[in-house]
Amino acid sequence: MGRLDAKVAIITGAASGIGCAIAKAFTGEGATVVIADINETAGAQAAREFSSGAGRAVFHRVDVTSEQDFRDVVEKTVKDFERLDIMVNNAGGGPWSSFERTTLEDWDKTFALTVRSAFLGMRLAIPHMRKAGGGSIISIASNAGIRGMPPLHGYSAAKAGVINLTASVARMVGKDFIRVNCISPGLIATPASRSAVPDADAAYARAQPIPKAGAPEDIAAMALFLASNDSKWVSGATMVVDGGQNTAEAVPMNLDE
Repeated sequence: MGRLDAKVAIITGAASGIGCAIAKAFTGEGATVVIADINETAGAQAAREFSSGAGRAVFHRVDVTSEQDFRDVVEKTVKDFERLDIMVNNAGGGPWSSFERTTLEDWDKTFALTVRSAFLGMRLAIPHMRKAGGGSIISIASNAGIRGMPPLHGYSAAKAGVINLTASVARMVGKDFIRVNCISPGLIATPASRSAVPDADAAYARAQPIPKAGAPEDIAAMALFLASNDSKWVSGATMVVDGGQNTAEAVPMNLDE
């Protein structure tokens, strides 16, 4: 028996990186996973790969900043699988630039990808979870949202919004046995971060007491805990998964200096 047998989950941004690792972990524990991503090629490939184990996966192309796209994937999921137990708001991102070079367009795009998408995922999932008698909503925040991380100014502000939205919504829906939590990763070596940071694995390994870069699977393990009944008494929490980074000095990446 898997920990997520008979559960149905939507995971945004699950074609690669952290979201992909979460999809793999969930299907490995028996869940049906909807991979919601704008990357059709990688998303379809992940769905095929993860359908060969205990669970199954399907892909739907979704622009998470579009309310209609998001509504469509939620409604199709409930129509096809008759339930929605888990919503993982993983999609997010933003440009690296000095504060004074950050454009309004970049700022708005970051908030749309990160905060708007989490808001839509929560708002659209809650009615279905309420009807089912409960569920788990998990959003991926960041240590940048806890203490800021130049040059990720917009990203830091947006992730702080995700953390506070998590806490306020958790208070609202606890009576419905819907748990709302977020995960605050530290420095995770993903394809995207490796392309942005020279020698990312080594740089990240020096940035916290546990001397290794975080892996997407480290975040997936926490997401699995929050999705399962193992965390049935956990809600409104920000689960920090960072190798102790929050106890260390900030990584020197300030482009404003």
